[in-house]
Amino acid sequence: VLLGVLKDDPDPEVRGLAARQLGYAKSPEATAGLVSALDDPDPGVVIEAIDALELSDASTAIGSLEKLLQHPDAQVQQAAKDAIEFLKD
Repeated sequence: VLLGVLKDDPDPEVRGLAARQLGYAKSPEATAGLVSALDDPDPGVVIEAIDALELSDASTAIGSLEKLLQHPDAQVQQAAKDAIEFLKD
């Protein structure tokens, strides 16, 4: 259900909350959904997805996070940088 909300809900706050909750799932399906959410048009949702990937210790997402180091939003860039450092340790 949360994966569908993350992908399809029109409200960015709801998508962000879904991303946050998926961080606790720590499953391959949740990780895949969170990686997809890194392309969300709303920077707040992207940051929630980054934080959720960090929370779930999804080191497999480092490559996707590295792409966000060039994101137009500085907060997204910083969140990605912090998550990458955390996941590499």
